[in-house]
Amino acid sequence: MAAALGAWRVRDDRGDMLEVFRLTGLMCLLAATAAGIQPIDSVLLLGDVERMRRECRESAELGYTGWITIHPSQIDVVHDSCFPSDEEIAESQELVEAFEANRKLGKWAFRFKGQMVDVPNLKRAHTILERGRVRQQIASIAKPT
Repeated sequence: MAAALGAWRVRDDRGDMLEVFRLTGLMCLLAATAAGIQPIDSVLLLGDVERMRRECRESAELGYTGWITIHPSQIDVVHDSCFPSDEEIAESQELVEAFEANRKLGKWAFRFKGQMVDVPNLKRAHTILERGRVRQQIASIAKPT
């Protein structure tokens, strides 16, 4: 896209994506989600592993569910950064269980760990649990035999 636009660069002096590239990425995320297809991001960094981890994590938190890598060294970063942690999975499971208990009482909104939660929180918890299952599947495939 940079070449098509005639852009001289994709990142600013701090290493952050220039706004036009960030905007088009977000538009693709929204369009893919609206169309019911998998939103896929690209991992474009090499060398700066910490920035790569942060960007991958942000991408996952925004809703991307797949990543295109350009180098084998990026694969472990994607696997480590783009899936929920064990703690996030455990908390999501607790929330699903709390919803079930509250649903039986006729409540679809209640306090959970000091926060008001409702159906969108339940949907997010289910998404995190599904991403956790995908992480487990990848881990079982990636294990050497």
